[in-house]
Amino acid sequence: MTEVRRPLSTGTDAGTTVTVDYTVATQPAPNATCGGKPEWAGLVCRTYPAAQPVGQPLPDRVIAAYSMRLRPVTQVETGGAAIRTTTDATAGLTLMERFK
Repeated sequence: MTEVRRPLSTGTDAGTTVTVDYTVATQPAPNATCGGKPEWAGLVCRTYPAAQPVGQPLPDRVIAAYSMRLRPVTQVETGGAAIRTTTDATAGLTLMERFK
């Protein structure tokens, strides 16, 4: 897990971005889906704010699948009630974007 803090951020607020990598070992909640994936170990699994700000939510992004060339294929972003799923081809072309 890596944290990037903006100036004046406390580390537990919306000014801190947390990045979690896939691992071979299991991971505890809320990052359980990032564990037990030896084929993607070391690649980014999830990026999210340490806390949501009041008002407009910041996205929580999960890279749900990688290609054989280790390029992100499926990304899911959630922010408030919105869900955005992006699926890319191996060549990097966007095949489908779905909003809810």
